[in-house]
Amino acid sequence: IPVIGAELEFYVPEGLAEQGVPDTLACLNPEGYPPEKERGSTQYEIATQPQRDIHAFIASLEALRQEITTTLKADFSAKPHADDYGNALHLHVHLEDSRGVNQFTRDAEGEYSKPMLYSIGGLLATMKEALPIFSPHDRSRFETPGMHAPTHLCWGPNNRSAALPLPVKPPNQTHISYH
Repeated sequence: IPVIGAELEFYVPEGLAEQGVPDTLACLNPEGYPPEKERGSTQYEIATQPQRDIHAFIASLEALRQEITTTLKADFSAKPHADDYGNALHLHVHLEDSRGVNQFTRDAEGEYSKPMLYSIGGLLATMKEALPIFSPHDRSRFETPGMHAPTHLCWGPNNRSAALPLPVKPPNQTHISYH
């Protein structure tokens, strides 16, 4: 069963950045993880809890994005500032069995499970076709070295230049981060 969560990155107008953005975001996303200040000057990130119901996930993610845009006048565009970090939508994906056990695992030697490796292969094979979904208007986020954007069609643990970085997490929280 696929399970998916997301991180949304965005900029708020400079005047709003000092006015309690994290508190506002926490109210807008009470079921999610605490909002974080990102690397960009007035950039923030908000993350959702992983969900099994993909249709409900998409609807709630879009509603959250709309609410943040309306409430904070947020800019979700890929590269709103040429000399600053770009925004992204990161999807966190894993598979569970019928008992809710994560099938994306890593053993003590660092070896990943077959379901995870096969999923990585499938995602990499279809990534070029899926790029317009993740970057529908502007691909400049991918063209600025040193800005933590995926510049390689590959995967790897904690590799921010990889299109599929694998966050190093406890074995039961292992997932693919799709950038």
